[in-house]
Amino acid sequence: MERIVDFLLKRRTLFLISLIILTFLFSFGITKLKVQGDISKALPPEEPYVKVFNEIGEEFEGNLIGMVILRGTPDVFNEKTFRKIYELTEEYKKIEGVSNCLSLTDIMDIKKIEDGIEVGKLLPFGYIPKTKQEYDSLKNYVMSKERFKGVIVSRDGKYASIIIRFSEKYDREKTALKIKETTEKLKENFEIHYSGIPFVVIFVNETIRKEMIKLIPFSLIVISLILFLSFKNFQSVILIISVVVISIVWILGLMGFLGVPLSIVSNIMPVILLAVGSAYGIHLLNKYREFEKDRDRIKKSVNDIWVPIFMSAITTFFGFLSLIFTQLDVIRKFGIFLSIGVIFSFILTLSFIPVILSYGKLRVSSQKEFTFPPSLLFSLLSKLVDKYKSIITKLCLILLFFSVLGILKIKREVDMIAYFPRYNPLRISAELVREKFGGHASSYIVFEANNIKNPVILKLMKYIGDLLRKSQYIHNPQSIADLIAEMNELLTEYKSIPETEEKINNLYFLLEGQPQLDMIVKKDGKKALIQVVSEIGKTKLAREVTDYIKGTVKKIEGKYLIIDPKNLSDNKREEVFRKYTEFYTKIICDVFDIKDSVKIFKTLYSFSDENNFKKYAEEEAFKKLEEYFKSEEAYIVILDKKLRKKIINEIIVDGDVKSVLMKYFSNKKEEVEETASELREILKEAKRLGFINSLNLDKKIKDYIYEFTGDRWIIPYEEEFMAYGEVVSFKIYDAGVPQIYTKLDENLLKSQMQSLLMVLILVFIFVSIEWKSIIGGLITVVPIIFAALLYFGLLGFLNYPLDAANVMIAPIIIGIGIDYSIHVISRIKKDFKIGNYDNRYENLFKTTGRAVIINALSVGLGLLVLALGDLIVIKRFGILTFITMITSSLSSLVLIPILISKIKPKFLIEKS
Repeated sequence: MERIVDFLLKRRTLFLISLIILTFLFSFGITKLKVQGDISKALPPEEPYVKVFNEIGEEFEGNLIGMVILRGTPDVFNEKTFRKIYELTEEYKKIEGVSNCLSLTDIMDIKKIEDGIEVGKLLPFGYIPKTKQEYDSLKNYVMSKERFKGVIVSRDGKYASIIIRFSEKYDREKTALKIKETTEKLKENFEIHYSGIPFVVIFVNETIRKEMIKLIPFSLIVISLILFLSFKNFQSVILIISVVVISIVWILGLMGFLGVPLSIVSNIMPVILLAVGSAYGIHLLNKYREFEKDRDRIKKSVNDIWVPIFMSAITTFFGFLSLIFTQLDVIRKFGIFLSIGVIFSFILTLSFIPVILSYGKLRVSSQKEFTFPPSLLFSLLSKLVDKYKSIITKLCLILLFFSVLGILKIKREVDMIAYFPRYNPLRISAELVREKFGGHASSYIVFEANNIKNPVILKLMKYIGDLLRKSQYIHNPQSIADLIAEMNELLTEYKSIPETEEKINNLYFLLEGQPQLDMIVKKDGKKALIQVVSEIGKTKLAREVTDYIKGTVKKIEGKYLIIDPKNLSDNKREEVFRKYTEFYTKIICDVFDIKDSVKIFKTLYSFSDENNFKKYAEEEAFKKLEEYFKSEEAYIVILDKKLRKKIINEIIVDGDVKSVLMKYFSNKKEEVEETASELREILKEAKRLGFINSLNLDKKIKDYIYEFTGDRWIIPYEEEFMAYGEVVSFKIYDAGVPQIYTKLDENLLKSQMQSLLMVLILVFIFVSIEWKSIIGGLITVVPIIFAALLYFGLLGFLNYPLDAANVMIAPIIIGIGIDYSIHVISRIKKDFKIGNYDNRYENLFKTTGRAVIINALSVGLGLLVLALGDLIVIKRFGILTFITMITSSLSSLVLIPILISKIKPKFLIEKS
C-alpha cells in the first residue's frame, strides 16, 4: 500500500487535476437524472403480471386511469358545474397522451326509442342544459343508471368525475402534469381533487425532489457537527465531507448517464452515502492522529488502517450488492449503485485524503484534544464489559427472546398512499375517491378467443362481472357483456345475453364507432376486458382483490359446448338438459349466494315440463299475438276482434301456426309464410315469459332464468357430447395495479430473506478468509445477527410494516455493522497477547471504540435526518437506521470482547 501512496504523492497535482475534471464530467450526468416515483415499476418488465398489464396498455388505449373530481354546489346538476366539466373534458382531449375521456358531458348512453334502441351520447356534443327542469330530469335519468352512478357521478350526486385514460405510448408523468396544470389554470373556485396512479406518481416525484433538496443539507450539517465535535477543527470536517460529496456527485452522475432514475427508494442514497462514506475518513484520520509524532505519519496511517477499511468497505459493498438478489428492480438498482458509491468513497478516502494531508496545511486534533465522546464513557463501558459479562450475556438473551416475539408481529405492506401524512392533499383525494367512486386502481380480466362475440363467452363474462360486484373491495365492473345485456334489456325487459350470435351482432353493430368500445374490446374482436376499480390501500386489501379475482376466474376456466337441442335425440336431450340445468344452477347460486341449490335446480328443470306453467304461457302468448295482429307492421293485420281472438286461440291450442293461418288466409301464401315465421318466435318468447311469470323470484334472478330459457344450451366440455355441439375455448387471465402491488408484497419478504441470507454468507466467507478462521468469521457476524434480530423485533413492536424502504435496512445493518466488528477485532488482534483476554479492554474502547461510536453517531444521526422528511416511509427508515446503528455498534463493542474472553480463539495469536 505504501507504494501506491508514494505514487500518488509524487503525482499529487496531476491527481487533483484529474479528480476535478472527472467530478466536473460526472456533474453533467446529474443534469440528465430523472425521478421515477411509480413503485409499481419496482418489478421487472418480464414479471408476468407486469407483462400482461403492459400488453393491456398497448392493446386497449392504456392501462392506467386518472380521475379529476369536481364538487358541485349543492350538487353537480347545474349549469355552472356542467360548463366546467365540459370545458375541462374538451381541454384534456387536446393533451398529448390522453387516449380517452369520460364525463357527464361526454359519455356513451343507450336509450330505448319507439322502434328499438339507440346508442349515442348522454348529451349532444357541446350541449349544456339551461333550465332547472332539464337538470332535474337529467339527474333522475343519470341516477337511475348503474353504469353512471359511482362512475362519472357520485351516488349522492355531489361529485362529478372526469375519467382520463392514459396512453401507453407517451410519458404518463408529463401527461398528468399537463392535466394538472390545465386544471389549476381553469378550475376557478371549484373544489378539485386528483386521483389515479399517474397523479400519485407526480406527487411522489415532486416530494422526492423536495426531500433531496431539504434532507441532503440537513444531513451534511448533522454529520459535520458530529465530526467537528470529534476532531475539533473545520479542516478535518471538510476533508471527510469532501470525499463523500465527490462520491455522491460521481454516483448520481453515473446514474444520469446510464438513464437510471431516482425512485422513492434510491432518493435516500445521497444521505446514506454521506453517512456511510464518512466512516472511512473517520478511521483514517483517527489513525493519523495516533501517529502524530511520526515523520511518515501519512504512509504509516494508510498502511496501518487500509486493511480494516478495505474489509469494511468490501463487506459494506457486498451488503448493499446483496440487494441484487431481490426481484424488485427499484431495490436492485438501489443496491448496485449504492455499493458502487461505497467503493468510490473507499478509493477516495485512501487517495484524496492522503494527497491533501501531504500539503501539510491540515491540522488534525491531537490525542488529548480528541475528547468526543467523553473518555469517561469509554472507561465505564470497558469496566462494565470486563466485570459484568454474565449479566450482559443474559440481558442479550432476554432481548433476543423479545425480538422473536416482535418478529411474529411483523406485517408486510406496499401502500403509496400511506406513505403520505393524513393531511396531505393526495391522501385526502384518495380517501374521497375511495368513498365516492370505489377507488382508482384498475384491474383487468382478459378474455382471449377467436370470436369474443360468441354467446358462451359473453354469458361467462357477464357471470364473472356479477361475481365481481359481490366483493366489497371491487367496484364498477365494465365489459362488452354488460353493454350487450343492457341493450337486450331495453328490448326484452331482461338483462341478459342473447342466445345466438346473430342477435348479438345486431346489437354490437349499434356500438361500433363508439370510443368506449375500443377501451374494452380489441379491434380484431379476439380480446375483451372486464375492467374494475378498487382502492389502493393496505397490502391486505390488494391481496383480497387479487385473490378474489383469481378465485372468480378459476370458476370458469376450461372449454365449453354450445348445443342446439334440435340436434339431440330424446334421451340425449334429457341428459344434456340436466347438465345445462346443473351449470346454470351453479351460476345462479354463486351470483346470489343461494344455499339451496336443489330448489333452484328443480325450478330450472321444471322448464322442460310445459304443463307446470301452461296457463302463464298461454296468457302471455294470447297477449303477444293480439298485439301482433293489431300492429300495422304485421304481414297480416286482423282488425275483426272476434276473428282475431278465434285465430289466436286456435294457434295456441293447435301449435301449428302455418296450418291455422292457411285455413283463413289461403290466398296470401307469402304473407302466411312470413307471419308463421314471426309467430313461432313470438310463441317461443311467450313460453319463456310464461315460465318466468310463474316464478316468485327476484327480478335479477329472473334475468338469468330468461337467459337460461333460450334455445341454445351451454355445458362444460365433455367429450361424449362433442358431436352434438360447437366447442368454445378461450384463455382468461388477469392483471392490474392490485395484482402488481400483491406481487411486490410477496417479493418483499422473499427479497428480505434472500438479500439477508446472501450478505451473511458472503460476509462470513470473506471475514473467515481474512482471519483464516471459521471461528473468527462466526465471532465477526454474531453482533450483526444480534442487531438484525433486534431490528426485526422492533419493527414488529412498533407496528411498522415491512415495505419497499425498510426492507433494505437489514442489508444496511450487516453492510455497515460488519465494519464495526472488523475494526474491533482488528484492534484486539493487534493489541492482545496470549493469556490477556480478560483485561485491557480500556485501550480498545478509547481508540477503535471511540472511532466506532463516532462513526455510528455520524451514520445514525445523518440518517435520522430522514425523519424530517414528508414521506412516512422515509421517516421510518431514518428512525430505524439510527436505532440499528447504535445497537450494532454497541453490540460489536460489547459482544465481541465477551465472546473472545469465553472462546479464546487461536486466530488472535497470529501477528497482525
